[in-house]
Amino acid sequence: MDHYTHVQFDWARRNAAFDVRLRAAVQSRDASYSGDDGHVTNGDEARFPTTLLGTFTKGLPHSLPLALPTDRSAFDAFVSGVNTGDLDTIKSIPLGPDPEGDNSFSSSAMTTGAKVRGWESMAAGLAFTLEAPDPQRVTMPPAPQIDSVELGYELSESYWMALCRDIAFTEFDNSDTVAEAAASMAAHAWVAEDGCDQLGELTPTQTAHRELEMKNGEGITQGTIFRGSLNGDNIGPYLSQFLLIGCDTLGSRFSKDDPESYLTGHIRFGAHRIDQRVRKAVPDRDYMTTWGAYIDVANGADVRGRESYVTAEGDNFNDEETHRFIHTPRDLATYVHYDALYQPYINACLLMLAMGIEYDAGLPFGDEDEVDKQTGFALFGGPHILSLLAEVVLKALKAVRFQKFAMHRRARPETVAGWIDCVQRPRTSDEQEGNEGQTVFKPIEKLCQYVDSDLLQKVREHNVTQNNTQMDRDIARLYDYDPVDTVADCSAEQQEEQTEDEGQQQQQGGTYLLPMAYAEGSPMHPAYGAGHATVAGACTTILKAFFDTTQTLPYAFTSTEDGTKLTQIEVDEPLTVEGELNKLCSNISIGRNWAGVHWKSDYTESIKLGEEIAIGLLREQKNVYSEDFSMTIPLFDGSCVTV
Repeated sequence: MDHYTHVQFDWARRNAAFDVRLRAAVQSRDASYSGDDGHVTNGDEARFPTTLLGTFTKGLPHSLPLALPTDRSAFDAFVSGVNTGDLDTIKSIPLGPDPEGDNSFSSSAMTTGAKVRGWESMAAGLAFTLEAPDPQRVTMPPAPQIDSVELGYELSESYWMALCRDIAFTEFDNSDTVAEAAASMAAHAWVAEDGCDQLGELTPTQTAHRELEMKNGEGITQGTIFRGSLNGDNIGPYLSQFLLIGCDTLGSRFSKDDPESYLTGHIRFGAHRIDQRVRKAVPDRDYMTTWGAYIDVANGADVRGRESYVTAEGDNFNDEETHRFIHTPRDLATYVHYDALYQPYINACLLMLAMGIEYDAGLPFGDEDEVDKQTGFALFGGPHILSLLAEVVLKALKAVRFQKFAMHRRARPETVAGWIDCVQRPRTSDEQEGNEGQTVFKPIEKLCQYVDSDLLQKVREHNVTQNNTQMDRDIARLYDYDPVDTVADCSAEQQEEQTEDEGQQQQQGGTYLLPMAYAEGSPMHPAYGAGHATVAGACTTILKAFFDTTQTLPYAFTSTEDGTKLTQIEVDEPLTVEGELNKLCSNISIGRNWAGVHWKSDYTESIKLGEEIAIGLLREQKNVYSEDFSMTIPLFDGSCVTV
């Protein structure tokens, strides 16, 4: 012990640490955030208190033919659980089709043997956070109302995206279906010049949404449809380079000036590597196209993992038969089905670090080592950025859960399409009529006016094909329960006799449901805001804060004709770091729209929520550093902010 040195604790440091925490807490309390004036909803829940049209009720008991909640008290219990977070209250909420019975699902083959599926972190918005804005200090504007022109536009886009799900991104410019979708969407009253008479007086949020869809004067074309609304989204390929390229090196700097270095699609992850290829889902196979599957899922059937994938002999998961680069919207939907939320942004960070993308000019340690005598690592280097990407995610999820569950409770696209089916294929009058003989779906009848009838017919024909050709668990979909068609109640011999007549076959299975990319449809939480999009906005903002976003990528790549390889292409404008990060944010967010689980405005508003959270986090964290530095961040609205 004689040779040990005992260094006394610096008690002044303890007080200094307290002062830093107190200063950050006061800064957070006194900062201005979007939710300081409270939160505003679209009022649908109050307008339709019995039917809850426009409101998220997935998992609660619903009537078999109409998918309307059977008991308002069940929804009230749900809201109570959200507002209190009390575990016993939440456990008492009715969940499933028959909570007092055996909770079995028998309306479709897909849901046979399924268990019920719980809601996801419904009270997370009640939790506090020790840095970044409190989850309830940030907000989102009201979502489009259930019977609005804007929602008709968004539903139309959801239908078209389902119909275009298996067209390669590289073929969008040559696709007749994409061209038809662009012409249809451009003519919609929400964006058409001659449609203004139907819109009335718009709120600032509605005006902003409309301008975004009009692409700042460019309009909706075959080249702009289904793309994001951010700077860089309309430049170059549809997919961000950060979802495609690789940097497969170890022990030396990645050769960013060699196009061959990018083609592997392997990202260096320490001594391991990450493959950018995704598992290939079976093409032209959608889900929840029968009413039986739809109503079981609405009642909470857990059929996650029952979607179908392409297999090879021996199920060799490294074979090109089973994996490819993101090539179609269905591939992108698969990516955002199983991603680890911050996964694409960690990948982008690893790529930029390997490529030697320079840091923001305001950060320290930017000079040569012989000048600075130190390099960024634990501070202002790779580990710092990577850890912040993970750190900001939980802040974003708490905030968006509060918006989802406690404020807006917006219905998912699959649910609204279910109500469209009820209007287009009316059930019996007793079931569908309310007080004084008026239909309970009057708001949906109004909504139908804002969805092109030709588009609805295309959806119907698509579902006819799905339901006449697809098998779920070796049983034809035409055997699923349907409150209108009688084929599900027929024997196999009777069904065969009916389907011999082509006209009769066209009638069978002709629903107006939204074809879904996932067997389970949407997650067990409301649509607005979107978790993926909020995380995308937050993580993208962190990356834009640390890296020099003005730098350009030296090359551009897309997938080959079969999607198994990458090929270099020429682009009209250079691809900037800002543009490709923005595009990554849009790709991931809209990828959930391609799956059918989110609306367009879920994306446009949620990324701004995430951006606000990330900036708040960075501002508060600046208190803990002794270095003098700044970060200049290009925002999603085209402006810049300096931290």
